[in-house]
Amino acid sequence: MWVITKAYNDYDQHGEYLVTVFDHLPSLSEIMKSLGCSKDVAKWIVEDKGRMGTEDCWYFLTCLDDGEEYVHKNV
Repeated sequence: MWVITKAYNDYDQHGEYLVTVFDHLPSLSEIMKSLGCSKDVAKWIVEDKGRMGTEDCWYFLTCLDDGEEYVHKNV
């Protein structure tokens, strides 16, 4: 399973949110459709550089095995 999460790191320290889940490694077009983002941003997410627009919002694409607990990656 592949999950995309969004993390905020600004003055309010919002935390992290689940955005979407895929049962396969998503294509760039699937990421673009799910997030409403450009191809460049989708590539950044796949390359683990998932900042979108501002320095305080990051997207993470993570592969999880069945039953594995999600653990946030440190930025």
